[in-house]
Amino acid sequence: MSYDYNTVKNRFLIFVFLPTVAVCIVAFWIRGILLLDPDFGWHLRLGEIIINQGFPKTDPFSYSMPSYPFIDYEWGSNVLIYLGYNIVGTVGLAAIYAVIGVGALWLMVDRKSIYSLAPFLFGSGVMIGAAGIRPQVISWLFLAILLRLLTNETTWKKWKWVLPFLMIVWVNLHGSFPIGLAIAGLILALRWYQNRKIDIQDMIVLFLSAGATLINPYGWRDIYEVIRQMILGGELMRKGIAEWMPSYKVPNMSFWMLVGLSVFLNWRYRKKLNWGEVGASAFLVFGGIVSLRNMSLFAVSSALVVNRGLNELRKQARSLGVEKRFIFFIKILIVISAVVFMGEGTISLIKARQLSEEAFYPKKAVEFLKKENYPGRLFSDYGWGGYLIWKYPEKKVYIDGRMSNFVWRAPEEETDYVFKEYLELMEGKQTIIRLFRKYRIETVLLPTRHAEGSKITKIFSWFWKEEMKKEESFFKQLEEAGWIKVYKDNISEVYRKSSN
Repeated sequence: MSYDYNTVKNRFLIFVFLPTVAVCIVAFWIRGILLLDPDFGWHLRLGEIIINQGFPKTDPFSYSMPSYPFIDYEWGSNVLIYLGYNIVGTVGLAAIYAVIGVGALWLMVDRKSIYSLAPFLFGSGVMIGAAGIRPQVISWLFLAILLRLLTNETTWKKWKWVLPFLMIVWVNLHGSFPIGLAIAGLILALRWYQNRKIDIQDMIVLFLSAGATLINPYGWRDIYEVIRQMILGGELMRKGIAEWMPSYKVPNMSFWMLVGLSVFLNWRYRKKLNWGEVGASAFLVFGGIVSLRNMSLFAVSSALVVNRGLNELRKQARSLGVEKRFIFFIKILIVISAVVFMGEGTISLIKARQLSEEAFYPKKAVEFLKKENYPGRLFSDYGWGGYLIWKYPEKKVYIDGRMSNFVWRAPEEETDYVFKEYLELMEGKQTIIRLFRKYRIETVLLPTRHAEGSKITKIFSWFWKEEMKKEESFFKQLEEAGWIKVYKDNISEVYRKSSN
């Protein structure tokens, strides 16, 4: 007796897949509402500056590197965030970015096939941890469009001349465009090798796409700055910024399930799958293992590869007359993916709530500082730089989220590499007296010490003992230098330089 697969897939689309997509969009949206990304403030302010004053030629926000020749390679996204915030607010922006993020996965799977739900849910489980009002979400959609364009030879022959225009938009919205070019080159090179023929038109399109990245307000300097910062990131980025850490630092079950499925299906059907798809997935799985930030890009590419691999498995099951067993296997896989997604989603929403304005940022301390209007410069935490740029524009910051790769030969009164200087200061390798004297800092705003935090913080204090020791060392230096605590709440503390 034959199994009516068409009936199953139609019911699946209406009663399972579309509601699941809606649930994922809502989950991404809620995270976007709860999470106030540390970089949101400077994205907003840069968009405002570009619209009202034009493109800043040097860093407009810091006193540690004010002469740095700043290149805003996300200028288009910053403008859109500023305009969107004024029109629809945070809630509306969160909804837009939720649709963009989930939409990237939507493009990668066969929406009418029952086996598509598992890679879709696993991909959502990876991406929800990085979701929010963040320009990098746009790169997920651009990668999905690029893969959709390149991995189907019929589509590619018809629409290949669209790629240069896609790169023009990409280069003006996010600095991940070199990854798009690299993947496009990799896919085409593997296709030429697989077909034993180099396509001249493809080479022209690739060349034009590379040239199209020069169409931005900064020209070649935009490309140079992005690549330079990617190269310079290295160890300090992985050491000091959570999302640049290797994937094993923050385990994600959805990511490793996708890795396992990709490896298994790629190997099993290696003679039938498109080499370009497999190559792009392999390239991005390496990037995802090296850095948490790249895991979402891998999720996009692997959703396509896993979907195609499961389709080959379905064909094999049909040829052997065991399609009903295949459906049973897929149902089990869907249940696992749903459970994993709920787990990852719950964790990501809890983390997002911990990064809300009320729970993480020095909202009350900023109100206090505005009221007191202390003279002199303000030193604060790296993670609060973007918030201060937004909420306390009267004062320039020492460091913010843009500056982790700002490296150059600076004037004497500035620094060559502020992120390195900041890490050395927090680790006790530099003394606050020398650094604060250099920048004429008179006020310090820092997170309240863990040891004096909430009961939950105290219970789990063993987990970050080294971090606590560094913080205690920094506060001890302040107190020994005669700095006076003038304000404290459960999130932040404010110190002032003693008149003596």
